Amino acid sequence: MHTGELRQRGQKVKLQEQSLQVLAALLERPGELVTREELRRKLWPVDTFVDFEHSLNAAIKRLRDALGESAETPIFIGTLARRGYRFIVPIVQDEGPQCEAQQRVPTSGLVPAVLAPSAVKVAAPDRNLWKATIPAGALVIVLVGIFVWIGRPLPPPKVLNTTQITHDGVPKQSGILTDGSRLFIIETNGARTFLAQASVTGGDTSFIPTPFTNIAVSDISRDHSHLLAANFVGTESESQLWTLPIAAGTPRELSDLVGHSGVWSPDGRQLALAKGSDIYIANADGTNARKLVTVSGAAYWIRFSPDGSRLRFTRGLQGTSSAIWEVRLDGTDFHPVLKGLNGPPSECCGVWSADGRYYLFVNNTSDLRRDIWALRESGGILRQTVVGTVSTDNWPDASGFSCARC
Repeated sequence: MHTGELRQRGQKVKLQEQSLQVLAALLERPGELVTREELRRKLWPVDTFVDFEHSLNAAIKRLRDALGESAETPIFIGTLARRGYRFIVPIVQDEGPQCEAQQRVPTSGLVPAVLAPSAVKVAAPDRNLWKATIPAGALVIVLVGIFVWIGRPLPPPKVLNTTQITHDGVPKQSGILTDGSRLFIIETNGARTFLAQASVTGGDTSFIPTPFTNIAVSDISRDHSHLLAANFVGTESESQLWTLPIAAGTPRELSDLVGHSGVWSPDGRQLALAKGSDIYIANADGTNARKLVTVSGAAYWIRFSPDGSRLRFTRGLQGTSSAIWEVRLDGTDFHPVLKGLNGPPSECCGVWSADGRYYLFVNNTSDLRRDIWALRESGGILRQTVVGTVSTDNWPDASGFSCARC
């Protein structure tokens, strides 16, 4: 009272004189009713002409604002309708220096139990604590639910159905591409290969003319406007890479880029390819090519991870064995993805699902059997689950099916 200040956790709270006098009157008689008439006599002398009702309501409103409460949800000041107010929480005297200073203040005329507002601790519930506790509790419940959902045993994915698209009897090579409505297929006719297309719903294939003697395609651009193609001449294993417009236009060489198994990154800015035992990274147009890693054996069927940070590819081993390996785009973390499924490794030709949750690949369990496997990718935890088996013992050319995407 000797400073005329109200403080909360050491911080001064702005409070007008009349509201401070109301607070002092309530603190003089904690828990007891202080009538509106008593407050009028305390705040305004008898000869003062003022709109008493409006002015007292305004003083109470400013006091509630300073204390962080409202008439509907009172914390400190209870209202007795048309009668008055009372301080509704206990008060505790502070034993600190402020009390010692208060003892030096003349107290004549004051009730001995009166405490200065600056020397009072209010044992009221902390609304800020509730505001923090409720969201924290909700967050804990949500996190627990997420962990339960992630950790739940999921049923393995299954091949629900297969549909035969073509019925023309023309041999098809592996590496089918699609823009969502059409399939782009490499067909063979004797010693030559040519590009054909078919609807994903089935039907006849149609020939797509190209200037290439023997064409191979390995990727489709993200806007579905171009194919990444190669022109094989003779028995060479490496060929010049081209971009081939699907609708109309002229094929374009990729900056004298020679190799095989070319593929664009998910954002379309980079290109990866193999040349012999080396894997290269270049710009999408083939410029600024740099060697990423050297593989012992052949490297083919390269694919970018969905986030574009890694490459997975098939690495040819001794004899007919092959394994799927992985490397980061900075050349580090070069390692095999699997640790052998059934006997010697014979995995190849992997591709990620559209949502990135599964890596699908082929496991050659025998000369006439190809099993499709799915590797679940979830937070670094790999779960290997067979999702389907495709037997090729009735196919006239079993080797042409092992890497096909149907």
